[in-house]
Amino acid sequence: MTLRVQDPLWARDGRKSRWAARRALTGLGISALACCVGVAAAMSIQLGAALIAVALLCLYLWYATSHPRGAVIAMFASLVLIPVYVVPSFRSFSPQPGAVAALVVALVFVRVGVSLRLTAVDLSFGATCGAMVLAALLGPHSLLATLSELFLWVPPYLAGRAICKRLDGAHTFALAAAFAGLISLPVIAYETFTGHNPLFALARPNTELTKLWAHPSLRSGGLLRTQGTFGHPLSLAVIVGSCAVFAFALVLQTSGRRRQVAWLLAAIGLTVGQYTSHERSGWIVLIGGLLVLAATAIPRETRIRHAFTVAMVAVPLALLAVSASHASNGEEGVQRAESSAERIALWKHALEPGVLAPLGLPETNTENHFTDAVRPGNTAIDSGYLQIGDVFGWIALVALLTVVAAVVRVAVAVRGTWAAVVPAVALADLIALTVVGFQTQVPIFIWLVIGGVAGVDLRRRFHGDQPSRV
Repeated sequence: MTLRVQDPLWARDGRKSRWAARRALTGLGISALACCVGVAAAMSIQLGAALIAVALLCLYLWYATSHPRGAVIAMFASLVLIPVYVVPSFRSFSPQPGAVAALVVALVFVRVGVSLRLTAVDLSFGATCGAMVLAALLGPHSLLATLSELFLWVPPYLAGRAICKRLDGAHTFALAAAFAGLISLPVIAYETFTGHNPLFALARPNTELTKLWAHPSLRSGGLLRTQGTFGHPLSLAVIVGSCAVFAFALVLQTSGRRRQVAWLLAAIGLTVGQYTSHERSGWIVLIGGLLVLAATAIPRETRIRHAFTVAMVAVPLALLAVSASHASNGEEGVQRAESSAERIALWKHALEPGVLAPLGLPETNTENHFTDAVRPGNTAIDSGYLQIGDVFGWIALVALLTVVAAVVRVAVAVRGTWAAVVPAVALADLIALTVVGFQTQVPIFIWLVIGGVAGVDLRRRFHGDQPSRV
């Protein structure tokens, strides 16, 4: 059943101004801004690019105030379409468009109606951020680098929270995520069939982000792991796999046979898209998210009736995931086994007494004290949890683990409602973080979804409206 009550925020979407003078002033302002940008571009390319970015930000802010639903979709689109290596960096700070758009969405939605009530997810997220800042103030890590990292965390979290606490906000959130996944598929398909990623040509030369992410990713034997716009195959697997779960959920929530078939085809397309990354993490997110969705979103009285449908979807995906994980190439299979062994070794090392410091360990571009004992000379930590524990200490790691508990609590609390898809995807993403680090657009997307969990819980607890049932 679909909600028919219209939220006042969405009711404003697309509303036309009654005053012709306001339209005229808006047109004149845009024209003047375009002239200034043109003059600046003629004087300096960098100044022109900066003014274009400011102009786009102003236009997006104006658009968000009059088209909030479209602004949410545009935010997700900017997250999946613009690689991190295209954006300029200022020391350790990189103003990623997805995070900037999330900040705008959060501010616009707060302007409509602010809620100072807190949920368990809010408290656990705040504790994690506070522990990271404390570690930067008292530990070896840089405060500027920490604040730059939190810029990719806090605005997306606030945006997801603000969206999903609105009436029918969970549907808008899922719709925008699924649409964003779909618009990333053309680049993924082009790279898969041609072996060439055209976005590498847009990378800013001689920057740290370009050195890290703007290059092909190959397995032994020359197998290309597609990364599309996401900078790394693991990032593609997690984000596109999450979008596929949202698309499958829209099949359940949408009325009308044609729309259901359309969303089912979209979900299948996103499943194939994440498969091209040749990463097991995408299957973890996809199958785990679907199973949690089935366990929480389907009401008890209809669970048996839907069990066959869930099995028809989950079982073939599980078989496909298992077959994809066992490579036919012998070298590739050995490489996968070594990768798994290294990840297990990292976790065993982390659990040894005294390995993780309370406020983090010192690190440089060429040395990482945590991984040095396991993989000498390797600075990569293939886990978001271990990454936080290494850089910011075990206090921040414990706080981050409370986020997992809070998300599980919300998933149980909203069981039987379609809005359970948001904590289902969040929980699947948090599971994937055991083997995937906070890299490229992953932190923006994951904290956007976890913020959505807080919004769903806020809607349930303090507004008394029950989301639509399956």
